[in-house]
Amino acid sequence: MNTRRHVLLALLAGSAVLAGCASPQVSDYAQQRPKLELDRYFNGRIRAHGIFQKRGGEVVRRFIVVMDCHWEGNQGVLDEAFSYSDGSTQRRVWRLTKHADGRYTGRA
Repeated sequence: MNTRRHVLLALLAGSAVLAGCASPQVSDYAQQRPKLELDRYFNGRIRAHGIFQKRGGEVVRRFIVVMDCHWEGNQGVLDEAFSYSDGSTQRRVWRLTKHADGRYTGRA
């Protein structure tokens, strides 16, 4: 009986740990404000910077990105030009669609 109790306790503890690792769902944030309006935020020229880091926090790469963004109706284009700390560059162009229900879809 003692072994059975230990197994049950271990299963319950394991279940609690795994439940704590569950990913958040988009629906968890549906009522949050301010409302996500990509067409207002990504409009015009935007300059940003960021980092890549290891799990322990060590910064391994830095970047600057300049985005030229424009919208025509519900169609948007984000033209991104990345410059990395190692001297490399990258260009990515996103094409976004704003849907009537407030969702956005995009492809790069």
